[in-house]
Amino acid sequence: MPLRLHGRQGDFEARFAAFLADKRETAADVGQLVAEILAQVKSRGDAALLDYTRKFDRVDFAVDDLRLPVAAVELRSMVTTLVRAALVVVATCVSLLGKERI
Repeated sequence: MPLRLHGRQGDFEARFAAFLADKRETAADVGQLVAEILAQVKSRGDAALLDYTRKFDRVDFAVDDLRLPVAAVELRSMVTTLVRAALVVVATCVSLLGKERI
């Protein structure tokens, strides 16, 4: 949840100082959380995936919502090697951009 601070509030200085003192996630914190999530998904499968989707995305899916229609699977075979390579480049760029912002 975002924290709203306004310079005209009487307690602005104290709230801003408290905000600055709050613990922020570190790469190690995020890495540990990701490892836990992956372990849960590996052991519990779709149930864990749905639990985390509810927790982080606040969306309540059912297992059937996770299934790809046959047509989507068939379309995969139509994607050329060049398009796949381009998608890998885009995914890498997005990943690097995300890491710069952490």
